[in-house]
Amino acid sequence: MKQQDVATLMIVGFISAVVSIFVSSFVFKANVSQSTLPSTDIIPTGFSTPDTRFFNKNSIDPAPATQGDTGNNDNPFGGSSQ
Repeated sequence: MKQQDVATLMIVGFISAVVSIFVSSFVFKANVSQSTLPSTDIIPTGFSTPDTRFFNKNSIDPAPATQGDTGNNDNPFGGSSQ
């Protein structure tokens, strides 16, 4: 390619880019409207005392500490050892 061809391609590319920017701004118009968003209440920073019917010192612990079998089991699946 000659240098004049390269310059012509650059000019054509620049003009087509400018034209595409203007055409796209007319085709894809931005909807600039003011919308109102719902507001929320402020979340309090403190906690109230839980219900004493369920949370008290005499209630049953749903996850008590358990201890597994401490014996040594050389044959855990009960098969005969050979």
